[in-house]
Amino acid sequence: MTFKDKYAKFWIENGLLYFVYRPITVIDLRIAEHIVKERIRFQNEKEFPILCDMRQVKMVEKQARDYLAKEGSYLTKAVALLVNEPYTEKLGDLFLQTSKPSIPTKIFTSEFQALEFLKQF
Repeated sequence: MTFKDKYAKFWIENGLLYFVYRPITVIDLRIAEHIVKERIRFQNEKEFPILCDMRQVKMVEKQARDYLAKEGSYLTKAVALLVNEPYTEKLGDLFLQTSKPSIPTKIFTSEFQALEFLKQF
């Protein structure tokens, strides 16, 4: 089963939740709240490690980053953030430093390495 809307697509495969953002210029608090609500509903009260593909996101506002780091961690064992360009990687670093996620979170440019990280959870 796959969930799709105008902001993201996600599915569960081999015990992982794959979360792929659609092309988004800016994730604001309203979008972050919507995405988390839909993800939690989709997970049906089951906790998963998450591969979060942010390669099509340009920017995440501070309020949205803080929300995703705290409330957005519900039903999450760990998160691997997949990025592909230096700007997005810097955005991920900023997220980790300022919002301080409450669960293990790392940034990767390689999907293989991201999946290896998530295997421990």
